[in-house]
Amino acid sequence: MPQEPNHRNPKKNATYEKLRASPFRSADELAVEEEKIRLETWRRLTEARIFDELMTKPENGFVKRLWKAGVRTRFGGTGEDICHVFADDEGVKMTVNKDVYNSLPSHEVQFIESVLRATLEGFEASHMRVRGLAKADRNGSDDRAPNQFLKKPASKNNGNS
Repeated sequence: MPQEPNHRNPKKNATYEKLRASPFRSADELAVEEEKIRLETWRRLTEARIFDELMTKPENGFVKRLWKAGVRTRFGGTGEDICHVFADDEGVKMTVNKDVYNSLPSHEVQFIESVLRATLEGFEASHMRVRGLAKADRNGSDDRAPNQFLKKPASKNNGNS
């Protein structure tokens, strides 16, 4: 015996729902765009895989040595590193000198935490860019926005020179 249609809760068309949540008017347009993204992603992952393969060659060991040396940050005249950011086969890591960190006056902690975060994020962004894993935007730059605090604010010209 055939089931009667449920007019209170009609079955939704999955394709229609997918299109409704996208800027595309047809399933064909959506499929073409998905294929472009799939190809771009495949290229980026293939480049990263080949880069990783070439990193096992002895003549390319200098890159691993640079990543292992990483970046060290010192604070004040202590002469001691407050942090060391580096990369190894497992990824990007940061070590913090707890003795130096714990000896900081409370008014400097927030500043140092910002420096530590920026150091880690900058090193990580460079590491991902070199490995080919940072997605490039349409202008060819990586997907991380430049640090806004480094830019000078635009001067306001109100007619008074």
